[in-house]
Amino acid sequence: MIGAAGYIAPRHFEAIKALGGDLVAVMDHHDAMGKLDEYFPKAKLFTEESTFFEYLSVENNGNQPMDYLVVCTPNHLHEKHILAGLSIGSAVICEKPLCLTQEELNTIEIKSLATGLPVYTIMQLRLHEEVLRLKDFVGAHSPAHRFDVKLSYFTPRGNWYDSSWKSDAEKSGGILMNIGIHLFDLMAWIFGAPVQTKMISSEQRYAEGILQTDMANIHWKLGIDMPGAVGSVQTTQPIRLIEVDGELFDLSVYSADLHTQSYSAILKGNGFDVIQTALGMSTLFDIRNLTHQTT
Repeated sequence: MIGAAGYIAPRHFEAIKALGGDLVAVMDHHDAMGKLDEYFPKAKLFTEESTFFEYLSVENNGNQPMDYLVVCTPNHLHEKHILAGLSIGSAVICEKPLCLTQEELNTIEIKSLATGLPVYTIMQLRLHEEVLRLKDFVGAHSPAHRFDVKLSYFTPRGNWYDSSWKSDAEKSGGILMNIGIHLFDLMAWIFGAPVQTKMISSEQRYAEGILQTDMANIHWKLGIDMPGAVGSVQTTQPIRLIEVDGELFDLSVYSADLHTQSYSAILKGNGFDVIQTALGMSTLFDIRNLTHQTT
């Protein structure tokens, strides 16, 4: 794993441990890795990328080749580390988002196809029981039916956010990538390819817009400051609501077990690879490239 000292890394530790895997080496520039002792105390720690990848390469490693490289680094480094993993002969499991631009996505897909090695993204909300219920709800309608969708997606973040790499759009992709990636992945996965997009508001901590897809008209709102109320919901907890033709689907509560489920699917060959997630990524790239509009 590269990026093993970050916030999301323990979710991956738990998933690997739960499924009987072994994390043999980790890399992070921060060496405070006490959390690792709870899961894989024998894992070898590297604080420099060059020595980490040299250790993992088949030519220099006397042990068996690595099955997977797990990428949990800041978003702007994902493409670099995915390509490095493929170059040493390892399949890759990458935290969302897979990358920040269409060009990077194309490069990853080409390299994955050339090496025959998959690149999986953790899109755990696809496995949420409410999302599966939504899929069934949509599937029960006529193919010609056009859905009216309202999204409210708010995940609170403290003041630290404004001083971290996550607030730097060049490094994170901004709030659309940090928070919106799950939202737009689900919309593309369930309601099809984008037809038209419009941005209503685009700020560091809030964004709002209109998305028309093959099957739906979608009004979306997302942010990291909690609103006073969304519909009948008033809370300081995360709000992840999808309303479709008046039917409400609440994704606000979900378990870390969804990461383990994601890993289980990957081990069975059913993970969400670069091709299966490309439409959602491309939808998001289109929205990010919009010139800001006001209404």
